[in-house]
Amino acid sequence: MSENTENLMPMNSETEKPDNDSGSSNVTTINKSRTKRNRAYRKLEKKHSRTRNITGLISLILIAGIGLSVVALKRVSNENKHLVGNLREAEHRIKNLHNEVQSLKLNNDTLVQGRIPGLTPLKFGEPYKLENQTLKSVVFTRTKHNNKILYEYLAVVHNTTQDVIRPSSLLIFFNKLGLEVGKGRVAINLSFDNEIKIISLQPGESHSYSGTIEMISEDEPYFFKLIEQ
Repeated sequence: MSENTENLMPMNSETEKPDNDSGSSNVTTINKSRTKRNRAYRKLEKKHSRTRNITGLISLILIAGIGLSVVALKRVSNENKHLVGNLREAEHRIKNLHNEVQSLKLNNDTLVQGRIPGLTPLKFGEPYKLENQTLKSVVFTRTKHNNKILYEYLAVVHNTTQDVIRPSSLLIFFNKLGLEVGKGRVAINLSFDNEIKIISLQPGESHSYSGTIEMISEDEPYFFKLIEQ
């Protein structure tokens, strides 16, 4: 039994040596592996740190840009409000001035018409229904020929009497101040030899006449007056 024991002991010692070498090799391998992982981790951490720095910088730039945009928008909004306020104030002033002009115009018209009875404000292209025995309506037009302004009329005359009549009416133009600036006669025709011929109307007969207002001033006509003759 002792011999067997002695024989076995050396064998155990020999077999233990390979185990120690294997353990140290494993430790070295583990250390190397840890070193590699640490290096890889540090590289990855550096990348993450750079990424975070770049992301932070981009965020700051975006925030600054948004802030500047908000400030610019507020400034534009304030300027627009100021412009809108000025525009409304200008419109209000224009409206007041227009009302004042209309009031002055009405006062002037009243004064002139009070000074010269029978004046009617002149409007071109609109028919005037006249409360008259013979002249029933008249329309005034304004045309331009050879750089000259012409004023024409179209009148309708009706004989409501039982007698033959020779209607003759005078249309007079006045300016804003009530000064005569032109006139024309209705129901007078010129023959070929330039003789004045007055047309007669039978009882119940109607006739239309057209003619030109002879202007004696360059002032724009503002009123007209009808005088029966």
